[in-house]
Amino acid sequence: MSSDRQSVKITETERATVDGTSLTDQIGIDSNEIEWRKQYTQFTDEDVQQLINIDDIFDEIAEGLVDDFYEHLQTHDETIAFLDSSSKPIQALKRDQRQYLTELGAGKYDQQYFDRRARIGKIHDMLDLGPKIYFGAYTIYYEGIADAIAADVGSAYADGDAGEAVETALERFVSALKLMNLDQQIAMDTYIHSYSEQVEAQLEKRERLQREVKEEIEAPIEDVQDGTERVIESTDEIAALADQGAASARQVANEVSNLSATVEEVASTTD
Repeated sequence: MSSDRQSVKITETERATVDGTSLTDQIGIDSNEIEWRKQYTQFTDEDVQQLINIDDIFDEIAEGLVDDFYEHLQTHDETIAFLDSSSKPIQALKRDQRQYLTELGAGKYDQQYFDRRARIGKIHDMLDLGPKIYFGAYTIYYEGIADAIAADVGSAYADGDAGEAVETALERFVSALKLMNLDQQIAMDTYIHSYSEQVEAQLEKRERLQREVKEEIEAPIEDVQDGTERVIESTDEIAALADQGAASARQVANEVSNLSATVEEVASTTD
């Protein structure tokens, strides 16, 4: 990963402004919505208890699983670019992910829990870590959690019923999958919300540009109209002056005619 970190996409200041509570409020994830999603996903109190029972497993596997997660990210050019774009050192990113894994078994999946999920999703979006990369990397977590649960159940049922052991392991893993599915729903909501904001911003920008272009076009037209009106006014003035000149010429001609008559009369009188 780049050591100079000059081309970060999100700074610590920008990261600090990401508020999970505000995000869930904007996208409508309140207590009622959370309860509905839990029911729809069939995430029950029994699932909560299953996760509490394997809380120690999440604590044990968190560090190694996060190392595997980031090792996987560093094997692809697109995801390496993502890591380089983060203003956080990789150890800080790992710390956030370890906290996420340990919270899976905390047993408290309330508004604050999903506020934190929304914040994580938003930060990944700001880093241009799209859903295909973000959610795709979860396969590392699925496999690691499944292996850990299988090993724990296997040791507990070493001399017991193999069928019961398989059923227990499956129930625990399904409970974990349900919760992670809820987490991913919240993260996807933040992506959709972000894309909607970008679309609205682009529409506002286009409307603003259209107004500016219209104003720029109308201004010269108004200038031309003003110039045309001035030319018409000048033409009217010239026409009026021409009429006045013609009237004056006729008046002069009349005066000359009268003068000529007077001259003839004087000449006749002289004769």
